[in-house]
Amino acid sequence: FPLDLPLRCIEASALEAGSVVCDPFMGSGTTARAAQILGFNFIGFELDAAMSEIANREVVTHQPQLSFE
Repeated sequence: FPLDLPLRCIEASALEAGSVVCDPFMGSGTTARAAQILGFNFIGFELDAAMSEIANREVVTHQPQLSFE
């Protein structure tokens, strides 16, 4: 789904910057990217190993100081 969707949802949540956004079905990591852009911490879960690799790569690409191990 487009990045704009989780950006709008997170902004509408009225959470303070630095709060944690949780996505139990992470997929390709779009919600994680939105959380990063808006200054939120993020935790996500994904059972599909291939999708998890895609999400990790997407998040790290946009925030090089992060690493997932």
